[in-house]
Amino acid sequence: MQQHSDAALRRVSEVLAEQLRLLAEGSERRQSEMRQSIEVRLQALQEGNERKLEQMRATVDEKLQGTLEARLGESFRLVSERLEHVQRG
Repeated sequence: MQQHSDAALRRVSEVLAEQLRLLAEGSERRQSEMRQSIEVRLQALQEGNERKLEQMRATVDEKLQGTLEARLGESFRLVSERLEHVQRG
């Protein structure tokens, strides 16, 4: 009877160990899948941010160029007017 109990306990222990191993493998697989999914999403987010940043840079460059051209134009106009006044004088 004792041998029967020991064998049954050993069998239960083996079944539990196998179930634990399967659970651990499943958990590792899910973690790996999640990690890959997060990496893909992070890459997409980084690419989107880089595109938006490049668009912002282009917009800032355009505005700076426009402002610079306007200021230079105004400066040249003022210099021309002053030179004209000097020539008249």
